[in-house]
Amino acid sequence: MSDEPGSDLLIRASQAASGALGDPQRWLRLTEDLIDEARAGGDPEALVVALRGAAQAQRGVYVPRRALQLLTAAARVADRHGLQARLGEVLLARGVVRHELGQLSAARRDLDRAGPLIGPDAVGELALQRATLAQNTGRLAEAADRYREVIAGASEPLTLTRASNNLAVIAALRGRFAEAARWVDAATAAAAEVGPAYEAMTAETRAWVAVQSGRLAEGVELFATAEARFGEAGLPAGELYAEYADALLELRLLPEALEQARRAAATLDAQGVHLMAAEAALRVARLALLSGDAAEAGCLADEVAERLRRQRRPDWVARAVLVAVDARRCAGALRPADAAVAVRAARILLRSGMPSLAVEGFLLAGRVAEALGRRRTAVASWERASALSRRAPVLGRLKGHLAAALGARAGGEHATVLRSARRGLNDLARHRSALASTELRALASGHGAELGSLGLAVLVREGTPARVLAWMERTRAAALTAVRPVEAATPIEEMGELRALEGEIVEARRESGVEPVELRARQARVEARIRRAQWQARSGPVTAGGATVSRLAALRAALADRVLVEYDELDERLLAVVAAPGRTSLVDLGPTAAVTTELEGLRLALRVLPGVPASVQAGMLDIARTTVRRLRDLLVTPFGLPPGARTVVVPVGDLQRVPWSALHSGPVSVAPSAALWLHSSRVEPPAGGRVLLAAGPGLTGAVDEVAALREIHPSAVVLVPPDSRAERIRREVDGVALAHLACHGSIRADSPTFSSLLLADGRLTLQELESGTAAPYRLVLAACDVGGSTTYAGNEALGFVGTLLARGTGGLLASTLPVPDPHVSDLMVAVHKELATGLDLAGALHVARSRFGPTDAASYVGWCSFTAYGAA
Repeated sequence: MSDEPGSDLLIRASQAASGALGDPQRWLRLTEDLIDEARAGGDPEALVVALRGAAQAQRGVYVPRRALQLLTAAARVADRHGLQARLGEVLLARGVVRHELGQLSAARRDLDRAGPLIGPDAVGELALQRATLAQNTGRLAEAADRYREVIAGASEPLTLTRASNNLAVIAALRGRFAEAARWVDAATAAAAEVGPAYEAMTAETRAWVAVQSGRLAEGVELFATAEARFGEAGLPAGELYAEYADALLELRLLPEALEQARRAAATLDAQGVHLMAAEAALRVARLALLSGDAAEAGCLADEVAERLRRQRRPDWVARAVLVAVDARRCAGALRPADAAVAVRAARILLRSGMPSLAVEGFLLAGRVAEALGRRRTAVASWERASALSRRAPVLGRLKGHLAAALGARAGGEHATVLRSARRGLNDLARHRSALASTELRALASGHGAELGSLGLAVLVREGTPARVLAWMERTRAAALTAVRPVEAATPIEEMGELRALEGEIVEARRESGVEPVELRARQARVEARIRRAQWQARSGPVTAGGATVSRLAALRAALADRVLVEYDELDERLLAVVAAPGRTSLVDLGPTAAVTTELEGLRLALRVLPGVPASVQAGMLDIARTTVRRLRDLLVTPFGLPPGARTVVVPVGDLQRVPWSALHSGPVSVAPSAALWLHSSRVEPPAGGRVLLAAGPGLTGAVDEVAALREIHPSAVVLVPPDSRAERIRREVDGVALAHLACHGSIRADSPTFSSLLLADGRLTLQELESGTAAPYRLVLAACDVGGSTTYAGNEALGFVGTLLARGTGGLLASTLPVPDPHVSDLMVAVHKELATGLDLAGALHVARSRFGPTDAASYVGWCSFTAYGAA
């Protein structure tokens, strides 16, 4: 140590500059104090080092503009006082900041100037920055070689952390996921010696690599860990939000992904981190397109492409160009040159060493070329996408199978279309089975929607009705055929907190007439935590469900004398396969739009009928009855079913909400798939015949209804307010032979697992029922709307019906419309009387409806609303 004046200050400034790299939040204020001290003491060298340290702290907390100002001031001081070695250090640091600001040419000039000035101890840092420049301009192979050279000559934990972390990113982009995992491990080990900022960075990279390699649920869990690390380090998480958006996109959680991408873009723009801000903005554009906003996506993608051109980043420009072209395709505004533009962009991504992104690029190029009438270009692009995808993770392979199917369709090779579609759906089944959350499995089916349609089109044209039915079942309620334990994913204490918040909101609304914004915000945060816990759950062994229709003969045996009608949609037309005793047929029912129009009119009429003035009620009732007849003519009459035939209906899409019992003269049971109906037919009733009768609050007839049912079931457990509490009902309903719940119901289209039944102390959600150990054998839900489901791409539907059938319930009775309490109590009592004679739910409902024909508008609505689901 030197005894010269100011040497202690220089030592402290050097320590601060080093410390600010690993723990910028801690050193932020200290470096500013050292600047003041160096200026007051007239020590230019200490001032340069303190300015550099303060800049590194500002960069670490994502304030790069301030960092650039500090480094420019440091460069002036060093140059003025002839401190050449210190000038080299400052230029090197400034090159890093300019790089992050997207000023790549200026960054390169700073690094070139720094080269001759720096000492031996900074050579590794210079090499690291040159590697990073190569990486961010799309020269991945060159960057990887440079990083390896840096690691070979380095011993400092900071250098090893950064180089290993970036090598992990490159390996993942190149599809080398085992290698990426090894580099993440190395980076994590080194980061532990550097500080919390780099521990957070490597945690983020670990999460991102998991997502890129197809381990999506694990990736979401790791992002939660990384976010906590960012919080502990006091760092803004703009880049993390952007990469988390990638995970949510792969899980098809599009609204959530778009929210994260917008959050990332706003955060990074506000911080002036233009390099990453442009990347986040491109994510926003892509997600806007996937969410159906082609106009916003196209404008934003063009704008981002220009920003990226100025940053001289050809690989990212190619990504932006592909989004812009796809936006024009979706808007029907393709340009003649767009086919060549898309092919060129895909080739750039391939040359840059990003095969997964190139697969997407060539898949799109084929679509664009086909739309422009250039079949040869389309087929060549699809063949390239298919070939590139063979060693990709599962979702990349899915895109390759889709490309192969599209190419085969263009060439009239129908057997290859079917083979490619089947392979893709098999891969999708494996991907879906790795997700423990029912919501995520349902969303994942959207990845295979187009493959399903391509295969169906071939079989409708060339296959037998039995093969068409088997194919329909491949893409029908597949998310529900592998039910996994979810107890750990649905924290019961947080559900209790949610109920308590709901109670506070209700009380506040009663007292003031308005809902407190803060309470609603707290409710949203709790729901978000619960959903995230479900997303992060790891899959376990199958515990229920798992039913498949592998042989039509097995299904026919279970159906006995019933007729199965399974609907599907192809090219905006409705189809149905009818499996009747001794024959199976395929029927084209005509345009889907005709059914949709009638169904929308009927649902509107049934919703408003009970409340309209008596003077117009008769007229509206006639309209409703006429609409029911028209729906019957469209959906049932073409099959020529015998009057009174027992029928099993498997609807699709909006047909989930059709009042099926009103369309046919015989008993009707409905199921999300033939496989789930078959599964329900094999469920054995529990020993003991335990019965639960419960009423919720706010319904004038519910308690009376339960009292009437007790006369039929004298040994039943009866719970009415205030004893009909959610947790008590959840326990009592587990494994019961028959449960009847008369209460308000609520369907959440935005988040179906939060659909709920209103009980004495608040809402009992579907996810709580799903987390039980045993499902009720039979369940009657005398509640509004709860027979309805939220539909997803890929012929998935989530709601009480499908979830409980998959859990092991044999039969449900539920309404797809608001129930006019107390006008349906007589119908419910009649149903229970018929159940007591040994009929199944479909038969009991049919007999009860025939005995209680509608006499007025309210009773007609109840008569139409209820549907039996499952076989029991």
